[in-house]
Amino acid sequence: MLLPQNGRLSLRGVPRYKEHAHAEAELLREILRCDPGRQSFCVKLLGEFTHAVAHCCLVFELLDISLSDFMRDTDDRGLLLRDIRTIGSQMLQCLHFLSAMGLTHTDIKCRNAMLKDSRGDMVPHPRKDGQELKRLRRCEIRVIDFGGAVLKKERHSRHIGTRQYRSPEVVLGLAWDEKTDVWSLGCILLTLYTGQRPFPVQSSLQHLALMQRVIGT
Repeated sequence: MLLPQNGRLSLRGVPRYKEHAHAEAELLREILRCDPGRQSFCVKLLGEFTHAVAHCCLVFELLDISLSDFMRDTDDRGLLLRDIRTIGSQMLQCLHFLSAMGLTHTDIKCRNAMLKDSRGDMVPHPRKDGQELKRLRRCEIRVIDFGGAVLKKERHSRHIGTRQYRSPEVVLGLAWDEKTDVWSLGCILLTLYTGQRPFPVQSSLQHLALMQRVIGT
């Protein structure tokens, strides 16, 4: 569980959580080693330390807010298509990089994509008459939260990710691979365009029914 600690993020001092935090830090260091040019759009880990014995703390580069918080702060009006294309391109580059490493993130969602700078200017909404939306001045993201990332040889049959972003094969309990991250990215892009999640569901059966309604059998 993540807790705010004077502007940092820390994990409760539970042995299992601390072990997961150390594993995520090790993975982030390997990502940084494989990405010296910083072209993967993965968050940069600056360091880690244990605070007062109980809390494992990971220190990251300075970021602004998540796409989820940005949408909430702008009344779910969505983004300009030019910004959506830029974000989509950056996230696809990230997923391509992770795939080359044999990694699946498994939890791609709006809350795990952080803007470097959320400042922007209000402009007329191109899809909703009489409304405005924010045009980002600097459209750049970082993908975060690699705690659930899985190597190819470690893939398992358990459900992964956040329900509303799960791919059909994950919902059905079938074998999955890195393409499940691409499905999740598709859900993000639809959300950024419409302002609403495409699958606001609470159960697997409801999810499958809505998938069929949206994209067909």
